[in-house]
Amino acid sequence: MKRLLSVMMVLALFLPMISCGEPARALGPGTEEATKAYTVTLTVTDDQTTDAEGLPMAEYRYEIPEMRTVDGAPESVQAVAETFNGEMRSLLAACMETGRQLGGWAQADPRVKGGSLYYIDQLTAVWREQGAVLCVTFQRYQDQMGPHPNITHTSRLFNLDRGCYVDPLELADDPETCRAAVEQQILAEIREDPELEAALYDDYADTVAQWNEACVSLEEDALAVTFSTYTLAPHAMGALSFRIPYGEAGLGEGGLALLGITE
Repeated sequence: MKRLLSVMMVLALFLPMISCGEPARALGPGTEEATKAYTVTLTVTDDQTTDAEGLPMAEYRYEIPEMRTVDGAPESVQAVAETFNGEMRSLLAACMETGRQLGGWAQADPRVKGGSLYYIDQLTAVWREQGAVLCVTFQRYQDQMGPHPNITHTSRLFNLDRGCYVDPLELADDPETCRAAVEQQILAEIREDPELEAALYDDYADTVAQWNEACVSLEEDALAVTFSTYTLAPHAMGALSFRIPYGEAGLGEGGLALLGITE
């Protein structure tokens, strides 16, 4: 049941919205740094509930990237930034549904002791550009005085040329070829470690087949897939990550070019 709830939470909070617009990358000729039409900054929303002595009982902190256009950016570029920021605002709103209630939950919990045992909800964000794709990865840490904290990983991929969020499979020339290639790479790595395989759920292969629904990040030389806790195995295993070199991910020539990869 815990596994099902964890997966449902990830899907509810982190399912990307697909909406395309016009390119946001350049305003005119010149180097990329000179013509980049935007910057990405981190905005933080946080608050804390304290006891009578001023010691923390509950706190939340949510990091959300924001795309800001440069002065003089055309309306089409501003529209693309709004598409990016709209999804980030939706994510923040979903997090705040918990954040607003956190203090009340802590105050009603007799186990909470200010300054030592208290409720926490944190979302941290990291982003990087890989070719024409802006990749944002999130880690959410939640401790509500359960047996252990709940940690989930997810991601957003934003195609800067198209001006929209995309599924990881949309990076490839042939989505099914990519899906199968990455699936086989992950399964091969798991099966090379009998101890690891024995610790996974019986249906782990079905979950691996849907790897594009996990946290997919774009590193300098590899596509990384992270399955959150409870997704492939019980809590004791924690999150499980796999790195697939771009040349082995079935992206095709167009997909590699999109990511700025030259073989």
